[in-house]
Amino acid sequence: MNELERFFLEPQKGLHSRYEALRALCVEKLPADQVAKRFGYTVDTVNAMMREFEKVIESGGKPNFFLKPTLGAKPETTQTDVKPVVIAVRKK
Repeated sequence: MNELERFFLEPQKGLHSRYEALRALCVEKLPADQVAKRFGYTVDTVNAMMREFEKVIESGGKPNFFLKPTLGAKPETTQTDVKPVVIAVRKK
């Protein structure tokens, strides 16, 4: 197995592992005991993940499997706009 295959077939713990476990349940139709063994979870944990996933989907939400991109640093426009005012107030 090459590294690319291993990335998908042996996910590390965390969101990726959770995603792949739920995918195996929903898409591959594997039973919970097989999914638990494959991904290193207990059967109870797999069933709990599935219940939570179903609740999110049924309520119209989107599961949080992927990290949201973070924005870069904000420009210093607010500081530069306020700075002259603060200096003027301090001089009084």
